[in-house]
Amino acid sequence: MKWIVTDIKCTNHMAFATDLDYHQVLDKFASTSKRLSSETHRLNNDLKHIERDEDLVSDEQKELEDQISEGTKEFEEKCVEAR
Repeated sequence: MKWIVTDIKCTNHMAFATDLDYHQVLDKFASTSKRLSSETHRLNNDLKHIERDEDLVSDEQKELEDQISEGTKEFEEKCVEAR
């Protein structure tokens, strides 16, 4: 975009437009920064919940494997005796 300055009024108007654009950019940056900060916070909370759930699932899996092992122990012993 080319600007042709013909008098002082035009120069002042262009400066005002530039300042306005600058403030719009700063406002947009602040808005985007705030949104990204909120999103980062939300994602960090999601990660904490996922990690907690992962630990719970791991513990539950171990408990189930122990129960299955205990429940089939007698059957496995009889299979070994039958061989």
